[in-house]
Amino acid sequence: MKKTLSFEHDAAPLVGGKSGNGRFSLLSPTVLVAFKETLTQQHTVIVKKLKTFENGNGSSTNGIIDDSLEPLEAGTYSWYVHVNDSEVAVKHRLSEQYQEVTQSLARIEGGTYGICENCHNTIELARLKAMPTAILCSICKG
Repeated sequence: MKKTLSFEHDAAPLVGGKSGNGRFSLLSPTVLVAFKETLTQQHTVIVKKLKTFENGNGSSTNGIIDDSLEPLEAGTYSWYVHVNDSEVAVKHRLSEQYQEVTQSLARIEGGTYGICENCHNTIELARLKAMPTAILCSICKG
């Protein structure tokens, strides 16, 4: 079951907390805890999916393609190439998501979560709710 973010204290999300690099995290501890829970859940799901691929269980071909077999028909080979390309793309995107979520959790711990990496202003709460791994405010994102 997907957990939705709960921001009971949205009316007063501003609490100054200076980080080591001089930037301020303006999200309340309650809001940060909600984001941390959501990101931790995402991290767990991504790790499970990546392990599935590492164990060979994420492959749709399931050993159908074997170099020791007779040459493949053109349609079978095309299907294999398509499936393989799709799996590579999925694994690549999962790896990207893993990095994004891990970096977001590190920013929470470091006190810089919710700070735009470009202009150093606060990332809008609505943007963070929609995309908890956001590193740019909507102005810098363009």
